[in-house]
Amino acid sequence: MNADDPPLRIGTAAWSIPRAVAASFPGEGTHLARYARVLNCAEINSSFYRHHRPEVYARWAAQTPPGFRFAVKLPRQVTHVQRLRAARAPLKRFLDEAAGLGDRLGVLLVQLPPSQPFEARPVRTFFGVLAELFDGPVVCEPRHASWFAPAADRLLTRHFFRSHAAQRPAPTHRRPGCPQPPRLPFLPPFPRSPSCPSKPFPNSSFMSCPTPTAPRSR
Repeated sequence: MNADDPPLRIGTAAWSIPRAVAASFPGEGTHLARYARVLNCAEINSSFYRHHRPEVYARWAAQTPPGFRFAVKLPRQVTHVQRLRAARAPLKRFLDEAAGLGDRLGVLLVQLPPSQPFEARPVRTFFGVLAELFDGPVVCEPRHASWFAPAADRLLTRHFFRSHAAQRPAPTHRRPGCPQPPRLPFLPPFPRSPSCPSKPFPNSSFMSCPTPTAPRSR
């Protein structure tokens, strides 16, 4: 993490500004430009559903001030359809596109479906490939209980994540309109991966927001 980075980033998934809070995001410009003058990061969730050209990412980056960062969600083709297998080609395409953000690319979000259990071999292979292709921060958000077992903990902390902030699902009290607990930043130093010693993830996290209620379909 750069020494000039703020200790805390606060943002939302996407940057649409509802009319009810428009006064909190004053000034001229697009919703993103106004948003970026108030908050210092945002999640690009649409990348989960469809590809964006590098020019689209570059246009978003150009609407934000220096120091702003985007978290970009990996495509569902990688995480939900192929379930981390045979990921090199789609990962490369995704990363080539997201490179249009330039220095505004802050972190990749690997969100896994609630139905996906921990499997050591594909997980080890996937994060090894990702380490070869990308040298920035990564956050992994698993939502299946098997990811909270000792075997998963040992593999992930030994090879990919220094430590993690995931906890076994527990009862959660939510406010109305808040279907998932919030993701919290936890970016410990990342060790060099044995599978790719020259390109570690510099700041990586193993995160989860498991929900005790019925999982959503995606």
